[in-house]
Amino acid sequence: MAQNDIAAESAVNKSPIALVEAPDWAARARLNALQPVSRLPAEVLSLIPLTCALETRPTWFTRRHAQRTVFRKPGSGWLDVTQVCRAWRDAALGYPGLWSCADIPLHLGQKWARTFLTRSGVTPVTITLHPSDFEPFGIPEWAQNLLRAHLHRTTKLSVSGEASSYRALENLGQEVPRLTSIVLTFVDSHALSPLSNV
Repeated sequence: MAQNDIAAESAVNKSPIALVEAPDWAARARLNALQPVSRLPAEVLSLIPLTCALETRPTWFTRRHAQRTVFRKPGSGWLDVTQVCRAWRDAALGYPGLWSCADIPLHLGQKWARTFLTRSGVTPVTITLHPSDFEPFGIPEWAQNLLRAHLHRTTKLSVSGEASSYRALENLGQEVPRLTSIVLTFVDSHALSPLSNV
């Protein structure tokens, strides 16, 4: 849309409140397109969620039913910027570095972990496994499978807990070319037996 068209449409729409309250999504999209922030290049726009992600972490709560359901508490972190408008959402979804700037949230369940891993593309990732995040059953098989599948791009790996956590590292059987940091903390060390496959 040319600059003159934007100015003309802005002059015609002197009642932005009526447009915002209208159920017409197209009208809302046009109104958003008139805002100065909508003219920012995607590269600049993607810095907004990245800055938020580096400063805040989303708050989550879990409802324990037959299946563990994880919900994000609105107003609690950088994922809120994906709900501001279509342009911000597109910028956030299209920036893989945003989805790998913190630990992959395995503790939030398989769906969230896979979403973060998919959106992070091929960027390096940080993975943390704590059995307390998966109580009462310990680290699930799906989390171990995700670790195996993305080990080649893992730069930081942290595993802690008891013997069950240690066994999550068994049979990984591949090189970890990007690994720069590994933290292994096992509180029940007398229960551990040496593993030849780690």
